[in-house]
Amino acid sequence: RAELGDTGGAETLAFCIANTAGDGVDLDRVAGLPSLTVVFNTVLKACATGSEAPRAAAWYGRLRSEDIRVNKKTFGKIIEAAAKCGDVDLARAWLDASAREFDVDSVAMGAVVDACAKAGRPGEAAHWLREMQARALQPDVVQHNSVIDAYARVGERGKAVEWLRGMEIERVEPDAISYNSVLSACAQAGDVEETQRWLGRMQAIQVQPCVRSHNSLVHAYAKASQATKAMLYLREMTAKQLEPTAVTFNSAINACAHAGCLEEAVACFELMVASSLQPDGVTYSTMVHAFAKASDLRSASFWLEKMEREQLAPNIVAYSSVIHAYAKLASVDDAARCLDTARSKGIRPDRVLYSIVINAYARSAAADSAVQWLGQMRDGAVRPDVVAYSSVMTAFARGAHAGRAAAWIGTMRSHGCPPNVVSYTGAIQACGNARPPRPDLAERLFRQLLSDGIRPDSHLVALTTRTLGTARMREMGFAWPE
Repeated sequence: RAELGDTGGAETLAFCIANTAGDGVDLDRVAGLPSLTVVFNTVLKACATGSEAPRAAAWYGRLRSEDIRVNKKTFGKIIEAAAKCGDVDLARAWLDASAREFDVDSVAMGAVVDACAKAGRPGEAAHWLREMQARALQPDVVQHNSVIDAYARVGERGKAVEWLRGMEIERVEPDAISYNSVLSACAQAGDVEETQRWLGRMQAIQVQPCVRSHNSLVHAYAKASQATKAMLYLREMTAKQLEPTAVTFNSAINACAHAGCLEEAVACFELMVASSLQPDGVTYSTMVHAFAKASDLRSASFWLEKMEREQLAPNIVAYSSVIHAYAKLASVDDAARCLDTARSKGIRPDRVLYSIVINAYARSAAADSAVQWLGQMRDGAVRPDVVAYSSVMTAFARGAHAGRAAAWIGTMRSHGCPPNVVSYTGAIQACGNARPPRPDLAERLFRQLLSDGIRPDSHLVALTTRTLGTARMREMGFAWPE
């Protein structure tokens, strides 16, 4: 039960044994029955396996309250439970508690190294590993791997490489996990040369690369936008029966999408299916994005529909790609319809999606639609920011709606969104675009901007000068060359 992390099952069995002891049976004298210390340490092992630090602490309290002897393993398992939760401070506190009663061993300190690594604190993990070395507690490959992986995950590739090289100096034999962490860091940086070099080094010292190792090279090609090479290596993996994973294929498809190699993306998708791998939501979203980015909305819609037919609910990323593509092509109503469809599918649009539609209507001077969608944004419990409000102001400016633009400044304030220089620029531009122009309103808005403590930029001063005239601007203390 403990090995499986079944804390409840382990506790039930522990209670049965403890009850036997409660009936006056001396467990140490009964063949086949463990001592209570061993019994409860096994429960603590279950807590550690299941990452249940609070439960482990509660059991420790019970051991103490019932005068059951504790040992190094008792503390080791509690520290391990804290480590698996990534709770560095708790793991260190239990290590200190253990040190007050026993000599600290490599298991306890190794667990603290692991806790720091899991918490994304590689510097602290490295410190504790060095502390182990200072106490002549020889760290094993697992602890070294924790430090290397922690540095790799936070993008400190140089440190990860340094620790891998250090293992060879300290005569700790690196394994595939050691190399895979460095390969992953190199791939994430898009450094194809370094990824290839470490993969070669791995093979040279006869550490057998696994699928994850080869995946890293595909990912490196993808990050470096070398779509063709990613596809070639993927085919090579398939030919060698290395069984690339869905992650590998998704990386290659993503590389094709970014490079605009649509035929290669489709070929990669087909190879994935032929390899008996099920494309997931990431796969389909990437296909949608690839065609949407190329403004091929018919194909993007095809992949969106195919995603639904495969009973994979399209996510916000897939819809965002299509909506953005429609907006870019000035197919504003189609973008809005697509956003409506996303909402009908249970997807809650974020501020970015709403802003795309609002801005698209603003650029086409459709002020009423821009205002309507900002209202829907607020109704959808998404608080519009100054960018969204300023997009509506752009619609007023392009439509020459001077009065509505001036009123919108007040609306922004009443909605808890103070206008900025962009907002005022749109409002004053609306005054200049109006027929006849509204210099009186433009001046009032400009003075209001100044009273708000906003410093006008050169563009706004030039715009206001065109509307009010140079003489009036000079009277106000703003000279601008004719």
